Amino acid sequence: MRLPVSGARRGRRLLDFYRENFDFGPDTTIRLEGDPTTFTPQKLELLAELGCSKVSSGVQSFDDHVLRLSGREHTGAASTEFIRQAKATGFDWISVDLMYGLLDQTLDSVRRDLDTVLEHELTAVVCTKLHLRDYSDTRTGVSGVQPAAWQVPEYRARLASRGHRWPTLGEQYQMREILTGGLRRAGWTEHPTMYFARPGAGPEKWKSIITDQDQQQPEVAIGLGGSSSCRRSEAMTNVDSQQYSAAVEAGRIPLGSATAFTDQAQETRAVNMALSTLQPLREEVHRERFPGTSLFSPQRRESFAFLSKRGLLQTDESAGTVTLTSVGETLVEAIINTELMADRPHVGR
Repeated sequence: MRLPVSGARRGRRLLDFYRENFDFGPDTTIRLEGDPTTFTPQKLELLAELGCSKVSSGVQSFDDHVLRLSGREHTGAASTEFIRQAKATGFDWISVDLMYGLLDQTLDSVRRDLDTVLEHELTAVVCTKLHLRDYSDTRTGVSGVQPAAWQVPEYRARLASRGHRWPTLGEQYQMREILTGGLRRAGWTEHPTMYFARPGAGPEKWKSIITDQDQQQPEVAIGLGGSSSCRRSEAMTNVDSQQYSAAVEAGRIPLGSATAFTDQAQETRAVNMALSTLQPLREEVHRERFPGTSLFSPQRRESFAFLSKRGLLQTDESAGTVTLTSVGETLVEAIINTELMADRPHVGR
């Protein structure tokens, strides 16, 4: 849930709406997301009063130079102040999102970001690579009506001519290793890929519910660019605020697109989501969810064998498991996108 910038009255109204319409129970967790500057001490206190137990902020980086070039209005100091205030308020879960591959970002800058996360003893951190392609191609974040400036090749070239630089692919993998290696050495758990929780915190519940092989429950998103999914289909809400509002006012669900999955695509999608958790895949769970099928179907067996020869995963058909190697964990997104794709789904409007 994105944090409303409005005041206490609208915040109460929003949370009352969700409680009244979504069958909240005693174990329901309310998690709010927002930029560091929107989490004022007063708003944090209000959220705690309204029953929110988790807060998350899109920090991106603690480096002011990198933040300025990314067009972010907050500073590194504002981010650390958010963390301090959130801890003082007493939230159970405090997390931030970091990005790597940003303009002028260096390996040392990423190391400092890692040190800041560990120093402030956050509950969790999500580390995301900046994708220079459009969101519709990468499916890695919420897009706007117009592409971001850094998605336009001419704009990137202009920045380079002014002395700025984008980290190379090799540097991006080094940045990833700095973050993952440092967090793992500190005892943090990665589950799913690039979602880290400090020792004892365990994986975040909502991600486990969506991605774990034995769960993968439906997900409903409300708001601009929200992604909802279930076993047989997924849908994206409109990213244009005017079109979104017009659809709601007319009594229509404001969908930008809807995708139906074939039987094969449903099965492959379930395998890929489970693989992204970095936990071993289990044949018994697969057969229970998809009766009459096998994790080791001829097509997947061939793909698994190819990946095994490259040192990316290990298969044990007698035990009914498929396990990523350490290198495979690093490359899991590429493995899913290039080696384990299903047939093309049907997309509608």
